[in-house]
Amino acid sequence: MPQEDSLQQLSELKNQFNTLKTELDSIKNDLEEHQHTGSDGSVRITDADIVLKERHAILSGLGGMVGEGKAEDSIKRLHFALGPEGISSGTVGKETRNMQLTFDYSPSLNFIYGLSDAVGNTCSITVSSTQTTLTDSATDFGADNSRVGQYILVIREVLNTSDYRDYGYVITANTKHAITISSAFGFNGRIMEYLVYKPIYFGSSFTQFQKIYTLDGLRFGPGASYNGQNGLLYMDSAGALKYRKLNGDISTIVAA
Repeated sequence: MPQEDSLQQLSELKNQFNTLKTELDSIKNDLEEHQHTGSDGSVRITDADIVLKERHAILSGLGGMVGEGKAEDSIKRLHFALGPEGISSGTVGKETRNMQLTFDYSPSLNFIYGLSDAVGNTCSITVSSTQTTLTDSATDFGADNSRVGQYILVIREVLNTSDYRDYGYVITANTKHAITISSAFGFNGRIMEYLVYKPIYFGSSFTQFQKIYTLDGLRFGPGASYNGQNGLLYMDSAGALKYRKLNGDISTIVAA
């Protein structure tokens, strides 16, 4: 009869409801206890890789880590950043108000380097050998004179294989869109890229490194090697300790 059929369907629905409720309560209990500790039989988070898309950060407090690939020279880059504003995928590389430590890997050269409060730009700005200012309306360098004592590294257009292209200068003044440097650029030509930054310490007066291992020497000064802006302290093949001056002259500090 229709009434008996309805009662039977109602009973079946009630049983299904009770079954679903039991399953839901079990799932809720598992989720409440699930802490990725392994104590509940779950896979610990330390037992699995954390996979993010390129240029997406792993964050912890005001710091984080971001990885990216670069087209030039197949460079793979890993940024570690720490600062008062925290980090995101947009605050690494040449645009960061944080302290940054970067690892570069490529088939030819590998580097570890650090900087802070960085801003830079690719450009095509022509300068002269007597010029002491760089103006770029596309970049905000910050409040007036906020960059005093920092450095600007410029990459000039490469004209030939013997043309060293990286140069660094101390900043003596700045406005929102202009940088003044302590000495003239020293070359005539186009700047293709620049970076304004604050150098960071490697070690401190209170906590030093016990040893530094180096194969080729310790370089002093900015820019590319042999550009007239840096010197090199090194040991030659005979075991003598030598120093290469800014002009290229070499003097022996300790004989072999």
